[in-house]
Amino acid sequence: MLNPTATLLLPIWALANLIIMINGSESLHPVLSGPTLAYLRTRAVFRCVVSGAPPPVTYELLKDQSTPISSGTDLQGDQPALFFLKVDLASGGLYHCKTKADNIEGVSNSIRLTVVIPPLETRITSEPFPPMAYEGSRLVLCCNVSRGSHLSYSWFFNRREVLPSSSPLLRSQGNSLVIDRVQPEHEGPYYCMAWSTVQDIKRFSSSREVHLTVKVYVTKPQLSLAVSKEAGGGLVGNISCSVSRGSPPINFTLLLDDRAEGTVTGSGSLSVWFCVSMVPGLEMGRAHMHYRHPCSPPRTPEPDSLDMGDITERAGA
Repeated sequence: MLNPTATLLLPIWALANLIIMINGSESLHPVLSGPTLAYLRTRAVFRCVVSGAPPPVTYELLKDQSTPISSGTDLQGDQPALFFLKVDLASGGLYHCKTKADNIEGVSNSIRLTVVIPPLETRITSEPFPPMAYEGSRLVLCCNVSRGSHLSYSWFFNRREVLPSSSPLLRSQGNSLVIDRVQPEHEGPYYCMAWSTVQDIKRFSSSREVHLTVKVYVTKPQLSLAVSKEAGGGLVGNISCSVSRGSPPINFTLLLDDRAEGTVTGSGSLSVWFCVSMVPGLEMGRAHMHYRHPCSPPRTPEPDSLDMGDITERAGA
């Protein structure tokens, strides 16, 4: 015989089980899949599906909680809904899918879509500008675009990619290539590439080449004298002035006892010659050589000097 108390509880248990069954069936669990990145002016595809829901099943794609984007109906059951989205600048945001079947609703997970703008009109600027630097100085090349997002950058020197192992003095920093201490071997053509990647699709834009000119500081000028006789019997002193290093053009000025005798520009050479008429027995004084360069080194070397008097006396002996 049943316990009277148990008999009274049976309807309550049955009602509780019915409520649990109804509550369990009042929840749909759709799953939304799709891209998190998409290029501007391309098409993004979102897929929403709910399993086990009796057809027809209605699907709706929404953006940022409440903005409807598109909708569709599954008449067979267990068929995914595909939403095709034309990507523009306003397409970025948080997307989710709502489903409804037999008056039961469900909300999917959310996916945040970010719009990626491919690079356009890549160009190089430099600091200093134009790209010319003295050895030992610092120079920065910048890779700039007129438009683009989510960009990475690659640099090329002499049409070879600049890698961390290329040179300890070359380093990539964001969109810049930094040369901390410029050396003569850094002279040459450079270009950069700005690029982005979405789902293994790479979009890139390359700049034109710019030529980096490296100026080498001038070393101390060295003087030498060669005396020769002219056809008429007169003496001519050929004074040579040369430097071992330096970037042409270099303006050399000959001074005799601080009096300027002439200036010669060495456009493609590190040596120049001056001709001086000489008279045996006449004190010619001391020759000095000064130079002028487009940019002076941090410490200008002292000019060389040459005692013309002693050589003149020997030439006239």
